[in-house]
Amino acid sequence: MAKLGKEFELVVADVVAEMDLNSTVRQGEWMEGPDGERELDVIVEVGVDGVVRRIQIECRDYSPHGRPIGIGHIDALDSKHRDLKMDVSLLCSNAGFSTDAIRKAKRLGIGLVGVLRESDPRIRYQVVDEIYVRRIDIVPNSANINFDYVGCAPPQGNTEVQDITYEGAPVFNWLLNRIPIFLGSNPIINGIHSLRFRFKEPLKVALRSGTANLKAIRLQFEISGNWIAQRVEIDATSGLYDWIRRTIRLGPGPATVKYKDVKFGVGGVPIKCPPDFDVSKLRKPAEGEVSMWILDLGGLDIPKDVPQLDKFVMDEDLEPVQHDLAPECYVSKAKAG
Repeated sequence: MAKLGKEFELVVADVVAEMDLNSTVRQGEWMEGPDGERELDVIVEVGVDGVVRRIQIECRDYSPHGRPIGIGHIDALDSKHRDLKMDVSLLCSNAGFSTDAIRKAKRLGIGLVGVLRESDPRIRYQVVDEIYVRRIDIVPNSANINFDYVGCAPPQGNTEVQDITYEGAPVFNWLLNRIPIFLGSNPIINGIHSLRFRFKEPLKVALRSGTANLKAIRLQFEISGNWIAQRVEIDATSGLYDWIRRTIRLGPGPATVKYKDVKFGVGGVPIKCPPDFDVSKLRKPAEGEVSMWILDLGGLDIPKDVPQLDKFVMDEDLEPVQHDLAPECYVSKAKAG
């Protein structure tokens, strides 16, 4: 009789092997411990600086419709980790983990993952977890745009913002495209924000009355919104879902990630901010890693007729991440659920 959950172990082994082609991955091995032989669901051996490191992955093919994996499983894996002198231990389940289990796994350094492989019949249950959407609106009539000219400026009142063009396309459209880039790079919810774009050389633009040379553009606007918690199904071409950090680690090559039935505009539960959210410890996702924060932006129509101005702007002004934003910009103002 085949071991219950063997198919799940096999697909975990396949996905892990795809993620590091230089590693050795085996399923269903036995290893001698202080109390006799112990079975390893999946074992990974990988060379790090000339030293072979051993990673064990315990697999639990449980239904997410029952109870999530509890703290007892963490205790058992920790004991096995120490008995077999493993370098790293992971517990893999698509059923999720209790709050106590996650807390203890973090303290002990045990990884908690789910396996993702779209359309693989060996995966009986998909990962369903809470994601955090930033639902933001641009406050109407809050935009303030200043064009800094070299030499004579156009007469006041004679130039509309949309009249300033480069190669036939409104410069204003390029500015509008910079707003979602800025918001997507900074996990903010509220506040008045300023962007400045200085040109490496004066930029010659067209007006109704002729031409002018721009040396900089300054944009100020206000946003208002909330963090929204939603439970969604998560899938990918091939990867591992990190239940602790709520990120997806993808293998090499082309990949697709799906967050299914995300509610835009309505739905979800407003919250102050995601759990364990710490502005001082924000980091960029590692290479091959996908973060779960989604931007739901309203009050802004993104135009298609956009002049290509990035190459003319000073490099430091194109960097969208700002590190000196006020702490209150990162949290919801509205009453959280």
